[in-house]
Amino acid sequence: KNKMSEATPAIIVDKTSPVGDKHSFLHHWDTAVRKNHTKIEVYLSNLKEGVQGLYNNPFTSFRDPIQFGHRYHQIQILEAAQQLGSISSQEVQDANHALGGNYKVIRTPMTKGPLYALNVPVLGGLYAFSNVMLVYSLFVKKYNILWVAGSFVPFWTAFLYLHLRQPKQHLINCYNYIKATREATVELEKKHKEFDNLPFTNLKSYKTLKSHLGSSNKTLYHLENEIRDAIDSGSF
Repeated sequence: KNKMSEATPAIIVDKTSPVGDKHSFLHHWDTAVRKNHTKIEVYLSNLKEGVQGLYNNPFTSFRDPIQFGHRYHQIQILEAAQQLGSISSQEVQDANHALGGNYKVIRTPMTKGPLYALNVPVLGGLYAFSNVMLVYSLFVKKYNILWVAGSFVPFWTAFLYLHLRQPKQHLINCYNYIKATREATVELEKKHKEFDNLPFTNLKSYKTLKSHLGSSNKTLYHLENEIRDAIDSGSF
């Protein structure tokens, strides 16, 4: 069994980022991580102590680790959230677009994790059903005003059930996707700096080309296609 031998004490980190370039993506990412680290670390430490307590408790120590899977998933979620610091709405939108499925992930201010999943087909369907039931009860059957609340019992029951059974693996996948995207952005930024330090980037012809592409919002691929089309049409 993979038991947690001992609870890891909370770690306090310096909020000042050691990344030299304050305008870089890595600096902003690192600063956000350090800013939110302690808040998540305290809850994470308590959660790990709780899991360790289950293994030390004679009434639960015999259970298989897989039965504590939801607790380990929550630890994974918190660790992933801690590594990201803060998450932008654009990153959430990109994760929803990339991973798709029935769940729509939104941001929340909760300490247990800034991402929250909504089962859109289920909640949307029940919300529509509750509204139809409300109209039918009040205006067709002429029931009393209590049906205003009663009509939405199915919706709120489903919402509570889904709240207690969040798709933790889907959330972990979203965190991992956002992290991978950020890592790619940092690497791209690094390569850009290395490229800009190459000797030919100081040539006037290169600067003219770069200025043209930037002002026209084109890539080199677009420019090559335009030149090829011009050659094919005989207007080059």
